Amino acid sequence: MQRIAVVGVAQTRYERRIVDRNLADLVFEVTTGALEDAGLTIDQIDNVVTVSNDFWDGRTISSMGVNDAAGSYGKNVSTVEGDGTFGALYGAMRTWSGSFGTTLVVAHCKGSEGSMPLITNSMFDPIY
Repeated sequence: MQRIAVVGVAQTRYERRIVDRNLADLVFEVTTGALEDAGLTIDQIDNVVTVSNDFWDGRTISSMGVNDAAGSYGKNVSTVEGDGTFGALYGAMRTWSGSFGTTLVVAHCKGSEGSMPLITNSMFDPIY
């Protein structure tokens, strides 16, 4: 099996509430930070995996609002619903497939956008 590695990482600062930036702003900040940390440019990325959660983002197909901010324009992009760990593994599998060289995985969740009790209740009982 081909050996792969994580070569760059970035994350936003943890804050109680972020009101001056939207999801796309935060994703762009992390994307540029991870590329800088890895010493890569967006042109060197073959494949982009974005990870989001429709419930926390408050809309369906929530990845549509952040794909461009993650540098996916003109690239193969795949979206994952869930958490960053699942996205990292999925990105690794796409690289291991031999179809892609360098993969960028970007996961996001802006918990300050909604109310945790209301969101989790909706997950378990979407009709109520």
